[in-house]
Amino acid sequence: MAKTRQQLPHLHYPANMQQTRIINAHAFPGGDSTYFLDAYTGAWAAYSVRLLRAAFAGSCVRVRRSSDNTEADIGFSAGWIDETALLAHVGAGDGFVVTWYDQTANGRDLTSPADTNEFKIVGSGAVLVIGGKPALVGDGVDDFMAVTSVLGNTNERWLSFVGRVVSGSPTLMNQSTAGNSTGLRSNGGWSTFLWTNPGVFYVNGSAGTASSAHHIMITSHVAGSGAPFAGIGQVSLSRGWRTEIQEFCIFDNAGIPSPRADVESNINAAFEIY
Repeated sequence: MAKTRQQLPHLHYPANMQQTRIINAHAFPGGDSTYFLDAYTGAWAAYSVRLLRAAFAGSCVRVRRSSDNTEADIGFSAGWIDETALLAHVGAGDGFVVTWYDQTANGRDLTSPADTNEFKIVGSGAVLVIGGKPALVGDGVDDFMAVTSVLGNTNERWLSFVGRVVSGSPTLMNQSTAGNSTGLRSNGGWSTFLWTNPGVFYVNGSAGTASSAHHIMITSHVAGSGAPFAGIGQVSLSRGWRTEIQEFCIFDNAGIPSPRADVESNINAAFEIY
């Protein structure tokens, strides 16, 4: 089956970027020169459509196809999610992410509790993409993924996010395995809510909270002040996540590494956002 992609709307790129994206899709998957988790150690959990660790030999996602609800693990090819295998499994219908696998050695996978809570990754036989790279897309109603073990707030943390927030009050850090309370969310801009005493939000390399465009977001908080992390998305309080997410990593060891620009450079070299 030929590889098919469905570009999500409202994102515009210069014509000369198409060739650049094709070249970089087969370049070093870590971005600038090092796999992300090999350059920045101590991740509590990490999820991405790109390969984040040289030693990681697992799959990227487990996908359910709409035609008969059959599930299959989808791995990586040339450092990115294997789109050929993904479309071969899904066919002409839709594909939904049952599990997004943790690429650390900790096994803290994200799994949706029911079919109705799953993020979409293929629509009508086409891989959903932003910026030329695959993305998991929330429906804005009740999409939610719970982590296998909850992260408390004892230590200082920092996290990185790649994607786009479309609408609603979506939740990146949910503090309940039931998906009914929020710790860090965005409603036109990133806000702290229960993510208390945070560091500065950095969006596409600059301090700020805007989040409606395709972006990289990095932030942190001090030890003992943030909400626990139990999942991504929300199933109640009318805060389902209408979002497109490509990567989320959380580190439970210290503040944002310095220089921060090097962290952003690694991510941006892979996703080519700004």
